[in-house]
Amino acid sequence: DLRMSRGLGDVYKRQVCTECGDTILVPALNIIQPSRTNIEYGETLVIRANVDNAPEGAKVIWSFEGNGAGYEVSPDGMTCYVSCVDSGSVKVTATLVDENGNVITVDGNAVSDNISVSLKGGFLYKIISWFKDIFKIDRRVMSLFADYKYVY
Repeated sequence: DLRMSRGLGDVYKRQVCTECGDTILVPALNIIQPSRTNIEYGETLVIRANVDNAPEGAKVIWSFEGNGAGYEVSPDGMTCYVSCVDSGSVKVTATLVDENGNVITVDGNAVSDNISVSLKGGFLYKIISWFKDIFKIDRRVMSLFADYKYVY
């Protein structure tokens, strides 16, 4: 019988056996929240996954539901770049899988997290984007507390 305890980002980090009292570290994944989740045409939202206690060979895979965005994933798989190319919304999900591509679960639940992104890509936003590009304004939206190894 296991009792759960909460960790950083409301992700379960460890389980305690109620019979023997041993602490068992379990895999956990959470998305580091960016400074905002609504982006305009031409902007790129940088989304970083935080993984703890992953088994050897595990990796993060990203999936997307919705429209209006372009996607790219960093070489290490820990960072996802969502670019606004049209109006819409998208749900971005990060899931931890083992070396064979099987979803890792804890208590029957996938080790995953998701974030919803609102995209503003109408005509006015395209004109604003054009002006921002002329003045070379940085178009990335990131978390202030993340360590970004592969930020382009």
